[in-house]
Amino acid sequence: TLTDSGNYNVTVNTAAGTINKADLTVTANNDSKTYDGNAYSGGNGVSYVGFVNGEGSSVLGGSVSYSGDSQGATNAGTYTITPGGLTSGNYAISYADGALTVNPAALTITASDQSKTYGQSFTFDGTEFITSGLVSGDSVTSVSLSSAGASQYANAGSYGIDASNAAGSGLSNYTISYVPGTLKVGTAALTITANDQLKAYGTTFTFDGTEYTANGLVNGDQIGPITITSAGSPASAQPGHYEIVPSAPGQIQLLACNGECGGGSLLSNYNVTWVNGTMTIPAPLLQTVEIDPLGRPIVSIGDQVLNYYPSFEPQPVDTPLTTNVSISGGATGGTTVATGTSANDLANLQPAAGGDDKGSSAQGLSNIEPAAGGNSAKGAPAANDDVQCANDFLSNKSCQQNQ
Repeated sequence: TLTDSGNYNVTVNTAAGTINKADLTVTANNDSKTYDGNAYSGGNGVSYVGFVNGEGSSVLGGSVSYSGDSQGATNAGTYTITPGGLTSGNYAISYADGALTVNPAALTITASDQSKTYGQSFTFDGTEFITSGLVSGDSVTSVSLSSAGASQYANAGSYGIDASNAAGSGLSNYTISYVPGTLKVGTAALTITANDQLKAYGTTFTFDGTEYTANGLVNGDQIGPITITSAGSPASAQPGHYEIVPSAPGQIQLLACNGECGGGSLLSNYNVTWVNGTMTIPAPLLQTVEIDPLGRPIVSIGDQVLNYYPSFEPQPVDTPLTTNVSISGGATGGTTVATGTSANDLANLQPAAGGDDKGSSAQGLSNIEPAAGGNSAKGAPAANDDVQCANDFLSNKSCQQNQ
């Protein structure tokens, strides 16, 4: 726009001007996911720093693309997300990486509940558990399990089961939580049976508390005296059968047990079943004393007879003899009749006329002198004499003396 002033020749020359590109930084946004077994791809978008004049991503060419080790990432960990793919005539684009975080999945391993009986051992094989949260394809093959209740000496009750150290496939992708289980130690069956007893009528039986049999004790446990009662114990108990009832005032105490429970521990490790016994009081044996016609005693106790003479029927001592005896004989044909209710009456049997009773007791029967024509103790008695007749009578034979 200059003009010649007269003194200068004005020459106007042109110059070149340069407009440099503005710097634009494109940064990949961070991303995260929880391990699910699937491969990661793509990204979480980008952010821009450097736009001028109110411009935005719409002035850029191309489209955002992603690369880096995040692409295809599956397992838990941290990976890079690298953006790219944009173009611009006005902006010098630079790229900044973002981060992909694959978080471990939550895995819960719960020890399975178990039970056993006091006196038994429980051995874990490492498979007594359940899982929650495993992704398909991953597995837990074993877990370390332990419990204070596993020992055979563990007292009855409930104990925790601790789990740890899971082994398997894909487990580095998990945050593992262990949930304890419960091992229940049940009471062992114990049967306490009162021993049967026999006592004599009229005597007293005193229990000392040891008259029983215990079946089911384990671990070397021993129990002490218990309470034992029976209505048949007093001397006044009549003959018959009576129950013997075992019981305990509260808890029975252990005389000895394993080291874990300590001597004298209450018998809480057992479920006790009480079985009654039987007290038998037999009827007293009836003793009878009988007198045979010769004055000899026949003693019987129960069904056993002592000094028994089979020629006579034994009778209880309180049953009177009721024998009526009639003996005919004697040279004169006289008849002597003796009737009585006891052996002593038989001793009063009189011989026929001419005979003689030489005794005042039952032995007198063997001393009867026969009547005229009879024979006494010298040699065999004459047939049909008084002595023979008496002997026949004593042998339960018929006795008939001829005239």
